Amino acid sequence: MDIDTLMKISQGNPGALGALYFIDLKYFPILEELNIVGCKIWMLYKDVCDKEINQMEELLDKLEKDGDVEMSIRGKNSVMEYLNSF
Repeated sequence: MDIDTLMKISQGNPGALGALYFIDLKYFPILEELNIVGCKIWMLYKDVCDKEINQMEELLDKLEKDGDVEMSIRGKNSVMEYLNSF
């Protein structure tokens, strides 16, 4: 992956860059399609997936298939509701 793509998706967020370093490249288009970029990547990795890359990849598969996943996260009722609050 080239640095320009990493910077575009991460929006320069260091936490997002860290998560992107470990995630399979096939998930980059899914992140962009769902507008999970910048700090949203970090929040997904840290808050939703407890810093577990495998869990993050499994969740991205579900989000791609279903559009959202119901789950209570800091007062929000779904993954996308939580991420879109940023």
